Amino acid sequence: MRTCARAEKCSSDAVRSMRRWGLSEVDIKEVLCRLIRERFIDDGRYAAAYVREKMRFSGWGERKIRAALRAKSIAPRTIDEA
Repeated sequence: MRTCARAEKCSSDAVRSMRRWGLSEVDIKEVLCRLIRERFIDDGRYAAAYVREKMRFSGWGERKIRAALRAKSIAPRTIDEA
């Protein structure tokens, strides 16, 4: 929760971090569900923030942003909404 409170994270980033820490898949699923339920992780909010940041500060276009969000396993509908 502390990690997610410091910076916006998507669910795939959180899973990757938990695997690196050595958590079991069962524990990862349980922790991820809690983080989502308590709104520490929200892929829609993450995608919207990612789009704003990459357009404003990095000058990325739509294709590059979409590809990067797909690489982070963000759902296509969420990408479209962002």
